[in-house]
Amino acid sequence: MKFPEIDDYISWFEELCRNAGYTQGNNKVFYLFVKGLPTDVMEAIFVSPILADYQGLKDKAIKVT
Repeated sequence: MKFPEIDDYISWFEELCRNAGYTQGNNKVFYLFVKGLPTDVMEAIFVSPILADYQGLKDKAIKVT
């Protein structure tokens, strides 16, 4: 996944969450966001420090792409 693709993924993902009624604090949001990432990005975001909130996770995913 490259830079513009991660922005598209985040926009698409957040729209789906809004439509489903999920908030960013919901544990399912964290899990589903990670599940939709390519393996290389997923592995990179779980390098220390591991983040516990969606916003931090999203920022780190952008940073590693």
